[in-house]
Amino acid sequence: MKDEWKPDARYKVTGFYISENKTMVFDLSEAVEEEFRTKEEK
Repeated sequence: MKDEWKPDARYKVTGFYISENKTMVFDLSEAVEEEFRTKEEK
């Protein structure tokens, strides 16, 4: 996730499933920050 994790942001990450281990794996270094509505905008 680049240099910094922002606790109030949403991130899009790609993951894949390893069925024999029943495990999901995500590469957080490729995360992309996404725009989203804040609680005040609802």
